[in-house]
Amino acid sequence: MLIMRNLVLLTALMLLIANAATARTPDGGGHLPMEPTECISAEEHGEIWTRLQASMATLKSLGRLPDIQSTTVTKLDWPIRAAEGHNDYGYTAISFYVDHNPTTGERLDYNCGTRTYDTPSGYQHPGTDIFPWPFWWYAMENNIVTVVAAAAGTIISKDDGNFDRSCVNNSNRWNAVYVRHDDGSIAWYGHLKLNSLTSKAVGERVEQGEFLGVIGSSGNSSGPHLHFEIMDDEGNVIDPYQGDCNSFNSTSWWNEQEPYHNSQINKLATHSAEPVFPACPEPERPNYKNNFQAGEEIVYGAYFRDQLRQQLTAYSVLRPDGSVFDSWPHSSLSTHRARSFWTWNRRIPVDAPHGVWTFQAEYLGKTYRHNFTVGDVTSIAEAQQESLPAVAISPNPVKAETRIHISPISQAIVSIELYNSLGRHIKTILSPTIHNGPVEARWDGCDISGARAAPGLYWCHIRIDQQAPLIKALLLQN
Repeated sequence: MLIMRNLVLLTALMLLIANAATARTPDGGGHLPMEPTECISAEEHGEIWTRLQASMATLKSLGRLPDIQSTTVTKLDWPIRAAEGHNDYGYTAISFYVDHNPTTGERLDYNCGTRTYDTPSGYQHPGTDIFPWPFWWYAMENNIVTVVAAAAGTIISKDDGNFDRSCVNNSNRWNAVYVRHDDGSIAWYGHLKLNSLTSKAVGERVEQGEFLGVIGSSGNSSGPHLHFEIMDDEGNVIDPYQGDCNSFNSTSWWNEQEPYHNSQINKLATHSAEPVFPACPEPERPNYKNNFQAGEEIVYGAYFRDQLRQQLTAYSVLRPDGSVFDSWPHSSLSTHRARSFWTWNRRIPVDAPHGVWTFQAEYLGKTYRHNFTVGDVTSIAEAQQESLPAVAISPNPVKAETRIHISPISQAIVSIELYNSLGRHIKTILSPTIHNGPVEARWDGCDISGARAAPGLYWCHIRIDQQAPLIKALLLQN
């Protein structure tokens, strides 16, 4: 399988070189601009801070808010997670960072760039704006992208009940959750979807990675996104990103800080027709389709985040036997875009072999794949079912150690990751490794630090090549 895949990639690259002069112009797509809005006015920001101080005083008097327990900088995980079953390569992008230049009309982000904004009223953007991509209204409508606690802490306030389909600057209030961390810093999670907030009450504790709500477009907003803001215990803005132009704090607050331009393909897809982007706030119509008949029209789509100037993507379409049916190169825009997409309209040959086909893209050294079927096949899963290996986990429940056995496979890359019931990564049981034959792995009941994991339910994600992970439940006992 691996040898065949390498031959396919080599053949595709040779075809691209041979046909470089005939790179194809996309039939659709381009960039979608991001319109900045004053997420929250200076006046409202001050009102919220005053309310948070009052709430914290009340909670302390009731013994429901602990004293500041640490002066160590809180370390943050990513505050966004895809809903269960959503397995695209990515699902968010960043539009704007914190503004470090106090002069109105002058922009400066932590990396000395201008991916931020202010307004003539004197508003300086104090947070990081993270939006779903692709299809942000569709993602909101279908609860695809959720907001989770970047760090553990106590809920000190919640705002809900506000309109969540804002398209322009307005005087509406947002829906939000505010969490105070153990070091006294406070995280603001704003613009959430109406009635999507966690059921936990003010004064209750949330753990890192715990669900807080769904991304929405409440308050001053031009589309669904999360305004993620960190303040210290004295009300000063913290920019969690470390960079030469971060004038607020000298160290990164992220457990793993992503690159300033995190260029990647979030999604490859096949469609029955070009995706439709109606006027705000109507959800987009992606027109996804994965099952086709020979002779049908098909639209190939690639959805990028942080696509930079003149980046080359090598596309190919593979038949069920892995041979290259079609291939073409495409270079990107003339400047950076936070979100962009490209589509190509084609027709499946009338004599196309039935089975699982692959739409593939090579971008910045990484291979992205999307499978679709041609012919009378109910689903991709059905077409691949016979090739799925058997997985045995024993013992389960786990007391001290468990063995994970995967039936023989042929030249495939296998990895095994463990997550807890909140979706937080616990440990890599097996790093991506090429296997030819049966696979054996063991879990000793410990987390990534080597400490004994807490008793409870865990999810074992077994990924074989680019197929969706096989997910198995493990129960760890005392």
